[in-house]
Amino acid sequence: MIAKVPEIPVRSHPLGHVDEYLEIGQKAGASDVHLAVNAQPIWRVHGTLQPIWPDAPRLGPEDTALLAETFVPDVYKEELKTRGDSDFAYTNEFARYRTSVVRQRLGVEIVFRVINTHIRTMDELGLPEHLKLLTRYQNGLILATGSVGTGKSTTLAAMVEQINMERRDHIITLEDPIEYILRSKNCQVSQREVFTHTESFATALRASLREDPDVIMVVRCATWKRFRSPSPHPRRGILFWQHCTPAMLRALLIDYSMCSHLINRNKFG
Repeated sequence: MIAKVPEIPVRSHPLGHVDEYLEIGQKAGASDVHLAVNAQPIWRVHGTLQPIWPDAPRLGPEDTALLAETFVPDVYKEELKTRGDSDFAYTNEFARYRTSVVRQRLGVEIVFRVINTHIRTMDELGLPEHLKLLTRYQNGLILATGSVGTGKSTTLAAMVEQINMERRDHIITLEDPIEYILRSKNCQVSQREVFTHTESFATALRASLREDPDVIMVVRCATWKRFRSPSPHPRRGILFWQHCTPAMLRALLIDYSMCSHLINRNKFG
């Protein structure tokens, strides 16, 4: 299906700021917007990648570099320079976006994933009723795993929002980047973005253990090495974890089982 877009003369390309591409994508219901070297501006609509304008010229390396320069925060520019890629949340007046900026063979490439600001409930997502039981336990480890785009973040947000509505707890989220904005309802919600509000997942989790947490959600920590902490688990409460590799899963289960043994032995929580 080819989505209709506002008529913008081809001669106006490339547009001067990424927000202009994102506004058009938002109006057409695109889930992603791609700005890459030697390619036309592209979006993903109804699951299919297609040019925004069939007759638009291809972007050059100077075009994408200039677009990146206009919106990437200085701290991430330095990361892009030294590491070659950077991921962060970008917000404008239209929406929030999970943003990836990378250096590749032809130049700088930019990809935006639209973050749906509406947190859908577990019922709206059609999640099994028995999953709600998991949000009512006082202790435990919940893992959300799967390939990219399968709804891990959406599922965790719905489960944490269920807790937010039903319980009176302290919820802490550690994210890279923050996607869904969780408003405090019955619970107190503290959201921290790694590399913006704290230097690492390990530092953030260590600090969270001193913040009287009941629920901790860790989102998008892709490697165990990136996370590993001398005291990686709370002595009580629920730990939500997204984006585990098999090696991380084994380490988490081993470490958490050891921690659970200590919990039972010392009768915490």
